[in-house]
Amino acid sequence: MPCQNPNTFPYSSLDPAQREIRLIRFADLCNQNRQTETIRLELQHASLNSDISYAALSYVWGDPSNEATVHINGEPMHVTRNLYDALQQLGQNGVTSWLWIDAICISQSDLEEKRCQVDIMGDVFGSADLVYMWLGPGCEGSNIVMDIISRFGARLHAAGALEPPSDRCRATKARQYVALRLHSDSTHLQDVSELDLAVYDLICNFSSRSLAMIDGLCNVLQRDYWHRVWIIQEVVLARRLCVMIGTRKVLLEEFDATLEALWWCRGLNRPDDPVGRSLFTDLSGTSYPPQAIKARSYHQAGSEFRLEELLWEYGAAPDRPHYTATDPRDIIFGLLGLLANENRHGLRADYEMSFVDIFTKFTRSLIENSSENAYFRLDCVNPGDPNGQLPTWVPDWRDIGKYGVETWPIHYDHLYRASGGQPEQTKAQHSVVQDNLNCLRQSGCLVDEIIEVMPPPQWFQVSRTDPSFLENPDKWFSSIVAFMGLGKDSGPVEDYIWRTVGCHKYVDRYMRTWIPEKGVGAEFRMTEGLAWLCRRIMRLETVDPTKLTEEQDRLIRTALERWNREPILKGTLVDEQVKRFAWELRDSLSRSKRNRTLFKTTKGMLGLGHVGVEAGDIVTLIWGVPSPIILRPRNEGTYYFRGDAYVDGIMYGEFLANEPTETDFDIY
Repeated sequence: MPCQNPNTFPYSSLDPAQREIRLIRFADLCNQNRQTETIRLELQHASLNSDISYAALSYVWGDPSNEATVHINGEPMHVTRNLYDALQQLGQNGVTSWLWIDAICISQSDLEEKRCQVDIMGDVFGSADLVYMWLGPGCEGSNIVMDIISRFGARLHAAGALEPPSDRCRATKARQYVALRLHSDSTHLQDVSELDLAVYDLICNFSSRSLAMIDGLCNVLQRDYWHRVWIIQEVVLARRLCVMIGTRKVLLEEFDATLEALWWCRGLNRPDDPVGRSLFTDLSGTSYPPQAIKARSYHQAGSEFRLEELLWEYGAAPDRPHYTATDPRDIIFGLLGLLANENRHGLRADYEMSFVDIFTKFTRSLIENSSENAYFRLDCVNPGDPNGQLPTWVPDWRDIGKYGVETWPIHYDHLYRASGGQPEQTKAQHSVVQDNLNCLRQSGCLVDEIIEVMPPPQWFQVSRTDPSFLENPDKWFSSIVAFMGLGKDSGPVEDYIWRTVGCHKYVDRYMRTWIPEKGVGAEFRMTEGLAWLCRRIMRLETVDPTKLTEEQDRLIRTALERWNREPILKGTLVDEQVKRFAWELRDSLSRSKRNRTLFKTTKGMLGLGHVGVEAGDIVTLIWGVPSPIILRPRNEGTYYFRGDAYVDGIMYGEFLANEPTETDFDIY
């Protein structure tokens, strides 16, 4: 008998009105646990409107060219090897319940059925008695990790490791207790909770075989399972979940509680390590929690999902993508089940639309519904390729999922108001221009034209998933001095330059957050003493520690304490400490301004825009967008989007005092 694949298997039609789904179970329940036995399944229809009992499988399809054969109602069918392994393990575990598995239970070649099934996917996983999370076959490292979780997970969960406190006090207290116990034999510490004791026992057990555990954690957390976009919905909406890796299985709450506790202690010094390494620093700090588990916690706290908050990732990818989908349309469709109707941006699972149209429609809706305080706005977008598939104002959401946002927006840690609170865009007037989905019409005003751009430095990336950096940040600052034609003598007249590259904002942050008498939310104004220190450091000039004012000295000490994670330094600062502060400040600025360069305008303005801005580009203000926007003239009065910018002197609405003429910009 010829073997079927899911595209040619003889399915009978489902009834959407009855919310019908297909379910399978092992046909030979007596022999299902024999590893050599052919996997035989029976398939039936069921209605979600009825009281049915079943489990669902959450998994990654895997390599489509690596196939195995199962038999369904007597018909052979090709499935991927990863799904075959999951079925084989479920059989060996004695699972007898009905199962819902997308690759088998949905006719993948029937686009209308696929759309209907995607629309009820949230109900499918939310109604299942149990969801099995199949992460794939096991190995020595994953077995060690799963065995540790089996030993400590239930205890940590019962002790409250996953209870959401109003602040981080529970985690901080446990971390402090572990740190004290690691460096002291005392067991007579007061106010010790069961959670503190459980975390300490976990860390001691971990440390006794840390290298094997690190390898195992890397193996578990870097698996493809965690970045499949469908997983997010499946994990969030499930009532109960069981994590399966090879022959090992644990409940998700035990898995989460153990990994959460390990991450609380990340970075603690290990007294038993001969080279002074810290706990878990071999792992990316953002490796845990994965997107799906983070979203589940968010959902359980009663929060409402917004699609942009699930997809727009500022952080670099943690040794694995944030999310991926084999079909790029599923980046959007795979999350719709989490959203209230009013948060779906008019989207539905329509597989007759191209991914370009779906990405464009979604981004347009975000921009049209944004405000100055929105999570995503036009000034968030990294400019696209004018010759690419997508309009230049539409992010490639595939790349955001794989790598995160590669160049942070100017407003990332500071809210500007360059458009001065002007009325936001009128949707009816500024939406699709002549039914052209690719054209975004925005109202605003022209500020100036760019006439000169500083040649950008060469930014390096170890890999595409790593943030870019400068090998020698000091060369960048030397180039700025040359580009601006600065002489030997410095003074307040040049402060606008260092304000543009962000130095004053960094000092502002140190002063507000790390110096107690300033406090978070306290008003701060750059003093001449601190501005002088900025000028010296940005120009790569020597700073004599013996001539520092009390304010300058305190700033340096506070910053060094933050970087070193040690108490504020005592005694007089020495040259090496001041030099380190200066270098760290320049390095931090270069990293936060990655992939950006300076430009000058015809009116003498100085700005910082995306690498790729050119002479002839224009600076604009777009109503409702806090940062200035760079546009490139295209043809017939239309434009390409070239990203956001900092332009000194207009970031707080000052330009609007000139009463500029309002203009409509058609952006492609």
